[in-house]
Amino acid sequence: MHIFLIDDDPVMVKLQTMILTKAGHTVTTEIDSDKAMVRIMELRPDCVVTDLMMPGVDGYQLISLIRKEPELDRTVIIVLSSKMFPQDKRQAFEFGANGFINKPISPATFLDHVTEIIESFP
Repeated sequence: MHIFLIDDDPVMVKLQTMILTKAGHTVTTEIDSDKAMVRIMELRPDCVVTDLMMPGVDGYQLISLIRKEPELDRTVIIVLSSKMFPQDKRQAFEFGANGFINKPISPATFLDHVTEIIESFP
């Protein structure tokens, strides 16, 4: 599975990459949300894991952009965010996210949640 990670925190990106790579996934990363959409269009990953709060294009805008592209209609989008209000989660799903994971999260739980969400969208 090819997973594209977007987070403006390089430490989080490195940790998530290690977890997903160790589980056998191919991982592409981007810390600049403004560049992410171009790379997503080029690479067409199976799954995108994105933070919501980022400078430039935020996670909601990115989800919306992905969902507007017919070539990416089967891409699973997972939000990984410290925004814990119910309206944040609801809004992410309204924009087109397939799953929502709250930060902070343990490495094992992160992998379990990502796997569960991906497997629920064949």
